[in-house]
Amino acid sequence: MSRHAFAILALTGACVSWAFSFPLLKALFAHQQAATGHELTWLTNQALLVRYVGGALLIALLAWWRSRRLPTAAEWRQAAVCALAGGLGLFLQIDALNRTAASTVGFLTQLYVVVLPVVAALAVRRWPSLLVVASVVLAFAGVALLSGITPADLRPGLGELMTLGASLLFTGQILALGAPRWAGNDGLQVTWAMFALMAAGTLPVVAFSGPGLAALPACYPGPASLAVMAVVVVVCTCVAYSLMTVWQRHVTTTEAGIIYCSEAAFTAVLCLLLPGLLGGWLGVPYADEVLGWRMVLGGGLILGGCVLVQFAPGQKAGH
Repeated sequence: MSRHAFAILALTGACVSWAFSFPLLKALFAHQQAATGHELTWLTNQALLVRYVGGALLIALLAWWRSRRLPTAAEWRQAAVCALAGGLGLFLQIDALNRTAASTVGFLTQLYVVVLPVVAALAVRRWPSLLVVASVVLAFAGVALLSGITPADLRPGLGELMTLGASLLFTGQILALGAPRWAGNDGLQVTWAMFALMAAGTLPVVAFSGPGLAALPACYPGPASLAVMAVVVVVCTCVAYSLMTVWQRHVTTTEAGIIYCSEAAFTAVLCLLLPGLLGGWLGVPYADEVLGWRMVLGGGLILGGCVLVQFAPGQKAGH
């Protein structure tokens, strides 16, 4: 198998890993709210802090075992850009959920799939090929169907503007991971440094809002909540982001953006299977979603976009 083909599989694996986080965290937050009575924004921030700290520690140990060194200056610079873009983007995206519909946030977040080909075209001063344009249209249409978005949802409100800002920041993170000047960086070193910086930025938010750091132990009152967070840290954080930082450099940024749209399809499938199991395990009401035509057609369009882009000229060039 070629490096390019393996990179596609790796990024798809990252999307599958991220997809688990939605049902896992939704069930966990319901459990934590019932156990503590804390408001959802603080619970979300404390979960991010736990993810970042756990991810930084686990991947730092793996990176040290592999190379017996600390990140270089170039790796810290790349990590800082990714942490700033990814951390601030995630903050805007989560806060936007308090101001507009989740379907609107889910749809607008994926705008990077449209922005990335434009950036790539400007970089080489050449229009994207028709196959690239068709791939983007298919993937974006699939996301629209899965989110259930309607034209009435796209009003110019604060939540929508925040989500657009988050999408642009995520675009910056994707571009930073594929930047040629950082092609020689070690992906694991960049990943744990990124998590460490994101943890440093999230720590004061958790410490000086809501009930503060002292309330963290009460958020994990038993083995079930601890097990769910362990899966979020290991699978949805360490595995997903490591695959992203190590392998994205071996595909084009346009290709990466289209592949990342598949997270929405994988999330939809997992929400057919996991909510009832998680709700029963954690003792909270959480019903499985029902398979519908939007899910089938939307997932099919995203898959079609991911496949079609492989036939576009220049996609196997890597950068």
